Amino acid sequence: MRIIGPRKRFILIERIKGEETSEGQAITWKETDEFGGVIDSLRGREGVSYDKTGVIADYRLYTEYPNITEKHRVKLKGTSRIFDVKYVDPRLLKNKIWVVDVLERKE
Repeated sequence: MRIIGPRKRFILIERIKGEETSEGQAITWKETDEFGGVIDSLRGREGVSYDKTGVIADYRLYTEYPNITEKHRVKLKGTSRIFDVKYVDPRLLKNKIWVVDVLERKE
């Protein structure tokens, strides 16, 4: 999954298989309305480290929207899920839009 957007208002988008071209497969992303679509906040926890592209950190995605269905709430196990997140520091971007790739932690 990937989330994009200005700080504290992220839109959840997911990777989809693009049409295959002569150069190979195109990977594209599309917006999803799963878990309410908009992530309320991305709050940092301990374990932050930096590399050339930005920050690698342990973050928790909070989704606290009334339109989350019971099916999604069960998936979310409450109102949050823990992800391992790598994002590009917005100070490195002209438009200050964060691009965040997330991998759900397997516990």
